[in-house]
Amino acid sequence: MPDGRIRPGPKRWRTSNKQRRAQAKLAETQRKAAARRKSLHGQMANTLLKLGNDIRIEKNSYRSFQRNFGKSVGQAAPAGFVSLLGRKAANAGAQVSQLPTSLRLSQMCHGCGGIKRKPLSLRVHQCECGIGPVQRDVYSAWLACSAVPSDKLEWRLDANQAALAWLGAESLGLFRELQIEWGIVYALVNMGRVELYLGNHQQASPLLAEGLALCQRLGNRDVLAEYLETSAATIGSTIPPAERPHYQQMVTFACGTLDQATLAAAWAEGRAMTLEQAIAHVLGNIEPHR
Repeated sequence: MPDGRIRPGPKRWRTSNKQRRAQAKLAETQRKAAARRKSLHGQMANTLLKLGNDIRIEKNSYRSFQRNFGKSVGQAAPAGFVSLLGRKAANAGAQVSQLPTSLRLSQMCHGCGGIKRKPLSLRVHQCECGIGPVQRDVYSAWLACSAVPSDKLEWRLDANQAALAWLGAESLGLFRELQIEWGIVYALVNMGRVELYLGNHQQASPLLAEGLALCQRLGNRDVLAEYLETSAATIGSTIPPAERPHYQQMVTFACGTLDQATLAAAWAEGRAMTLEQAIAHVLGNIEPHR
C-alpha cells in the first residue's frame, strides 16, 4: 500500500535466490552453534559428575536472565544445561537439587546470621563479625554445602555445620598459605572427620585421601597409623588412646553397613595388606581433594 503497510488478504510471497542463500546460511550457523553448545554442556556435566554425586544449584528465573542479559543467555542456554545435568545425574545415580532463593545464600553470613543485600558490583563477602574477605560466589557455593532438607521438603541452612566447616577450611587455607605441610595434614584430617560425624562421607573421602597422600610423603608412621589402623602392627606403631573412640566409631559404622560375610572378607584382606598396599588401595579409589 502507498503508506508502506502490507495489503490485507491472502498473498504469495516471492523469495529471491539471495534470500534463500542467506536463510540457509543462517540455519547452518544456528545448527552449528546448537551442536557446539550441546557438546560443551555434555562435557561440563560429565566434569561435575566426576567431582561428586550431590550437586546443588540455586534455583533461578531463566526468563528473567533472558530479559536482562538477552543474547548471552540465549547462547549459553543455562536452563538447557540444568535439564541435561539432571538427566545425566539420574542415569549415574547422582542427585541434583535446586535450592530455593529464600535461603539468600549470596546475602547470608553464617558467622552472625545477618542478612545484607549486596549490589551485583560487590563481588566480595566481608562481615563485621570477622567472616571474610571471601569471593562472593565461592562463599555462596560453600554455604550451599551446609543446606539441609527440612521435614516439609524445603531447605534450611545448618549454621552449626557451616561454622564447623568454616573453622577447618580457614585453618587449611592458612596452613597452605604458610606452606606448613604438617598443619595441612592435620587440617585435612580434622575436616574429614567433621564431615564423617555429619554423615557426609562423599565430602570426607577426598579430604582424607589428600591428607593420606601428603602424610605418606612426609613419612610419619604414627599419623599413618591413625589413617590405617589395620597396618599399625606391621609398621611398629599404634593408634594414640585419644584416637581410639574415633576408630571404634568407624568400625561400628562399617559393621552396620556391611553384612557379616562381606565385612569378614574385607577385614581379612585389609589385615593381609602391607602399608604400601593399603595406601595404594585407598588412593586408587578416591580422587584427591580439589
